[in-house]
Amino acid sequence: MIHDDFHALFAGLLAEPLVFANGNGPRPAEQFSTILLTPGVPHPVQHGRVGDDGNRESFASRVVEVQIQCYGPGAWGRADGLALRVHSEAAQASSEALDIGILSVDRIQDVPALVDATHYEERTILDLTCHYVGSYVEWTSWIEAIQGSLVADDLPSVPITTA
Repeated sequence: MIHDDFHALFAGLLAEPLVFANGNGPRPAEQFSTILLTPGVPHPVQHGRVGDDGNRESFASRVVEVQIQCYGPGAWGRADGLALRVHSEAAQASSEALDIGILSVDRIQDVPALVDATHYEERTILDLTCHYVGSYVEWTSWIEAIQGSLVADDLPSVPITTA
């Protein structure tokens, strides 16, 4: 599942727990981060060639806006460190293995979060634009051979055979 792939990529670049922003789970320790994926406009589906087994892979590029929110002490430094680490060799290797491309680091914002009526905690928001390729394979019927003849006006018939 693509959500799991994005989670695996970014969790591997963070030292603290990473949870889905809309997961409604228990709040982790004092320092944690959340991830929110917002899909963009889907690109057209491209169809590959039909293989000898009748299967055809179809695929499409997808752009995804990724938001990582870091909470707790040192949130700015952790978000800034992540913004740098997404360009590391380790991040590139992981993203390539998952068919995810990190297109840009868009911005880092310091937006403290209100914990209760009187207390704030550190929160820094990191926005990125990413890309992945979605695909599926389906069996497609195909014609193995054509046999017939071509007739044009008064010319002699021409046999046609393909395999």
